[in-house]
Amino acid sequence: MNISTALQETPEIDTRTKPSKKDVLMKGDLRYSIASVQACHRNPDAIELRIQVKGTRATFSKHLDEVYTEKWLPHFSPQDVTRMGNLISAQKETNKTRVHNLTRAQSAATHSVVILGMAFVAVLLIANVLAFKLTWINLGILPLGSLTFNLSFQSDCGFFIFPLTFFINDVLTEVYGFRTTRLVIWGGLGALLVATISIEIALHLPASPFWQHQEAYATVLGASWRIFAASCIAYLCGEFLNSMLLARLKVLTQGKHLWFRATTSTFLGSLVDTTLLFYLGFLGSLPHQEAFRFIALGMAIKMTCEIVLLPCTYWLSSYLKKKDGVDTYESISWKRAFI
Repeated sequence: MNISTALQETPEIDTRTKPSKKDVLMKGDLRYSIASVQACHRNPDAIELRIQVKGTRATFSKHLDEVYTEKWLPHFSPQDVTRMGNLISAQKETNKTRVHNLTRAQSAATHSVVILGMAFVAVLLIANVLAFKLTWINLGILPLGSLTFNLSFQSDCGFFIFPLTFFINDVLTEVYGFRTTRLVIWGGLGALLVATISIEIALHLPASPFWQHQEAYATVLGASWRIFAASCIAYLCGEFLNSMLLARLKVLTQGKHLWFRATTSTFLGSLVDTTLLFYLGFLGSLPHQEAFRFIALGMAIKMTCEIVLLPCTYWLSSYLKKKDGVDTYESISWKRAFI
């Protein structure tokens, strides 16, 4: 039986016995939320809602006109009802621009989204400031039979905090979906651009006669525009790939196996980020044979952070889903990844 057909009937439930999840689902006692809104494929003037049954991974599609009735509206949150009302109003006015804008607005910015977004931007900015200092870490020599491995490496200090952006990215995408995470990623880039331009302006302002540290200030904070451009490109590609993969894998696995989805998306996103950063930012100034060491070090740090934080990813995602009543499933086209 098709779920959209089954949910049309809402008979009374015998309250003397506790119904199973399957019985509750089939008898329509669960509440719903709007997972996505899109134009109907068969009729472009009609609006189709993708509806999720709260507390389950079940979703089904219905036309807006079918749902905006006294029978269905009590089962939705006030925010979803308001959104449907705005869509109905715009549809009656034949205002296609307004309908398009309302269709794109997938979720409201809750307090949790704002806090996670602020944390994401803060980590990104701190990592880029810390990147101006290089560190040398010597872990000695690891003998493995006839082979020995020198565990000494050089890295910028930002390498050790930047992986937290992937952790926040995972939580945002898992709970609120790709579209919300996309806004946070673009916001991070905007904050990075503002910070870099502000520092550059400060460097060119005349120093006070009583301040003798202009050269040191310029040495520490003077940006290499090549490295800055490389880091922005690598950041965008890595973060978008991570979020996109996680969102698509969530749909394919029906929300199961978060550990697999998070580690797979982070691995591929980190690989793209680290590889682009080296080849766009350092190739020519560093020997080509350093590429493997640079990429391997970056991947080791990022994946170690991802695996260590997996319990936090599970706990925080579960907590936010219950707190905000949100568990977004989105299937986004690769062509719409950046906009």
